[in-house]
Amino acid sequence: EFRRVLFRSEQGRWEEGWRAYGHRFAAGVVAGPRFTAGTVPLRLESLDDLRPGDTVACHGEQGLGDEILFSGMLAECAGAVSARGATLQLDCHPRLRRVFARTFGLPPLSRGPDGEPSGDLPDWILPMGDLGRFFRTHSDDFPDRGAYLAVEPARVAEIRRGLLAQGGGESLVGLAWSGGSPYTHDRYRRVALAEWLPLLRLPRTFVALEYRDAAAEIAEVASAHGVRVVDPFGLAASWEYDDVLHLVAALDHVVTVPRSEEHTSELQSRQYL
Repeated sequence: EFRRVLFRSEQGRWEEGWRAYGHRFAAGVVAGPRFTAGTVPLRLESLDDLRPGDTVACHGEQGLGDEILFSGMLAECAGAVSARGATLQLDCHPRLRRVFARTFGLPPLSRGPDGEPSGDLPDWILPMGDLGRFFRTHSDDFPDRGAYLAVEPARVAEIRRGLLAQGGGESLVGLAWSGGSPYTHDRYRRVALAEWLPLLRLPRTFVALEYRDAAAEIAEVASAHGVRVVDPFGLAASWEYDDVLHLVAALDHVVTVPRSEEHTSELQSRQYL
């Protein structure tokens, strides 16, 4: 079924693709958010089902990159929900809360330390992956824009100065050569650093975006081939994705295997939702 979704989308048959994509929870491909047994709010199927005073919790799904990708439609969703007198809450991954709070200013769905919702439950839940069914049904609906995640310019400038000082003043190119987990097919998402040598020999400052400790691999390539890769591991591996966002924003270019940075980079954002 997922292959049919991709096929329809590639053909520009967006409404059909999104409709088929809606079955992902029932098929067990994607897990829904946690709620106390027997209290799961109804999934919002149409914006016209909203009534004044309703609350809608838009929840993340899949991985960080997917949430970042789908969040490009959150501002439109918030406007549509508000126009109906309802309130949109955000139930995103904890690592993205700071980024999304700065960018969208939406009230969060409150959850306790055990991950269970605290306080009043929303009237509706809305998976982020469903937003396309409302706001991206034709090819003309996809905006031509730059990055939509807000950053702090002073912090970006500080990180950029530090990276340029380490690399000798050339333009900055972020490089991520591994990603995923066994569950997300990591064996297909790795290109050993040594295989990037044609790129690494260009007169640029290359910056590692690895969230696993790659110091030994970086040192080995430097010793064997005389190329240098700056390793800001504290930022790239930070649990708080806000650090990663500011690191990526400080770069001129990003080269990556399939990972969340693919959606975060300003250069890539024009191609997405």
